[in-house]
Amino acid sequence: MINESSIIFRPKRGEIYLCNLGKHSDSEQNGFCPVMVIQADELSSKTATVVVAPLVSTEPKKSGIPCHVYLPVEECLTKASTVLLEQMKTVDFIELKGYCGCVKNEKTWKHINTGIKQALGLGAWKKTKQKLSASNKETTCLCEKCSRYYKNNPFYRTRRIIPLDGVKEWCDRCGQNLGFVYRITELTGENKNG
Repeated sequence: MINESSIIFRPKRGEIYLCNLGKHSDSEQNGFCPVMVIQADELSSKTATVVVAPLVSTEPKKSGIPCHVYLPVEECLTKASTVLLEQMKTVDFIELKGYCGCVKNEKTWKHINTGIKQALGLGAWKKTKQKLSASNKETTCLCEKCSRYYKNNPFYRTRRIIPLDGVKEWCDRCGQNLGFVYRITELTGENKNG
């Protein structure tokens, strides 16, 4: 006979359980609701927590959010549902109560994986071209360390103003080191879909 206390519950990716998500703001899922396990099985075997996404019984077309993935009735539940991938959260295994079903369809999995990428900004969103235009100009003295912030930032253009005598001044930003005078031009972006 198997000792039940020795069996370790490990939820699998794609399984759907009931879970108490607690009380949150009106924009988040609250209380008991079905959730889908999103976390990789390999990680579930090493931790006592799991990443899940809540489900609701509405169609994603009504929400207009691309990281909402529709699950038809024949997929896994008795009601058509939508996975809210922008509301992923970590819960303890013990919070997962009643088993409700499991996603098995490869096409649905492709939609879920794309939705996760969209929710986390992992390259699934359509790229936007940014047109930069000069707005704010400022002349300031910067040491080598402080000038790197502006030189390495794509939203600023820096130009060193070389004094005739080559004398360094105290840095306006940190006040601890000597530096040169720079003209800093802030570039503002206008997003253009492309």
